[in-house]
Amino acid sequence: MAEASIPLLPTGFYAIDVVYEKLQLPTVTAKAFGILLEYMYTGQLKVTCQDLSDVYRSARKLGMKGAMKECIELLSVTTEDFQNMVYLYVTARQLKQWECTNRAFKLLVVSFERLVMTKQFLDLEVEQILELFSSNELGARR
Repeated sequence: MAEASIPLLPTGFYAIDVVYEKLQLPTVTAKAFGILLEYMYTGQLKVTCQDLSDVYRSARKLGMKGAMKECIELLSVTTEDFQNMVYLYVTARQLKQWECTNRAFKLLVVSFERLVMTKQFLDLEVEQILELFSSNELGARR
């Protein structure tokens, strides 16, 4: 849950009389809020594949349409944006969308040589990398 103290300045009061109230966002994690706060300041959404679904849900909850659009664009997969397949795979897996996870997984395995050259590959968790290596198509099993 993200929390922030926000000064409330009633009309006619000076900064000395600032009263702080806590704003609680129970469905927004501190990490997602930090990513979205940076987005508000810089206009750049810097999100890893592991955080994408949480950031999208938080942006949706906060009504941040620009951030939501950028999250969705990261899930678009074209031959030019192959690295986005990692975002699709991880997000579908987190959301337990198994059919989509399996399709993304198969495409990652087929293009494994390209995959390992991307920054997004480095964002995968150990069990996700092991899952890729255990694929019959890679032939890395013992």
